[in-house]
Amino acid sequence: MSEIDNLYDLHTDPKSLFGYSTRSYRIPELAWERAIREPELKNLLEPTIAKSAYATYEYAMSTGKRFIPGEPSLFHNSYFALKYFKRFFRPNRWPELEKTITTPIYAAQYAMVLGKPTPEREKLIATSGTASLTYARYVLCGRFPAGEKDGFLKSPVAAAEYRKFLEENNI
Repeated sequence: MSEIDNLYDLHTDPKSLFGYSTRSYRIPELAWERAIREPELKNLLEPTIAKSAYATYEYAMSTGKRFIPGEPSLFHNSYFALKYFKRFFRPNRWPELEKTITTPIYAAQYAMVLGKPTPEREKLIATSGTASLTYARYVLCGRFPAGEKDGFLKSPVAAAEYRKFLEENNI
């Protein structure tokens, strides 16, 4: 959390502001930090932490354990979801997260973090040149025929990068 995110820190007398004493019970980014500092309050703070993907991720990393109540918040933030997935699930799959993957680049990134192809998502990945390039380069380490038929036609830049990748690797 950046310094500007906590407006209480910007006030000359933050303790005089309404809600100052209860801020960590309402602001997820403050709740996870307080739950780490004061473990006796964790049961009161965890519902607030669970509302934010960032707070869920940071809390889980700080405790070293999955934070299951907060996992649904991760499904709306691919950045923290993939980082959390990498730490707590890989090399196994995360079926609940897979249900929320709806964009080509997210599907390609999930396969990349998983470290193996996801054939059931290749049709989705192939609809984007950038996603096809990512999938070919970092997951398949070779040709991606489905992307050649569709995705690269939509993105000349990705197509050029794909050709360069194939040539450099003698594929």
